[in-house]
Amino acid sequence: DCSMIRALAQDLTTVDAFQEIFKPLAQTHVAELAATHKLHTVCPVPIGILKAIEAAAGLALPAEASISLVKRE
Repeated sequence: DCSMIRALAQDLTTVDAFQEIFKPLAQTHVAELAATHKLHTVCPVPIGILKAIEAAAGLALPAEASISLVKRE
């Protein structure tokens, strides 16, 4: 439902998997678009996109990945 993510998706029409996966994170096209569209600094969507690119290119096995925040008492 996020308008910023929808805008990023509209601009991210093609990627070169090898260029994206082997660059430092801040230099990827995905990260540049995230900054352009002012996604929150810790938004997990750009990392999810890069993980999907990596798996689709056969550079990693498709596997579940998640971020969990648990309040410790």
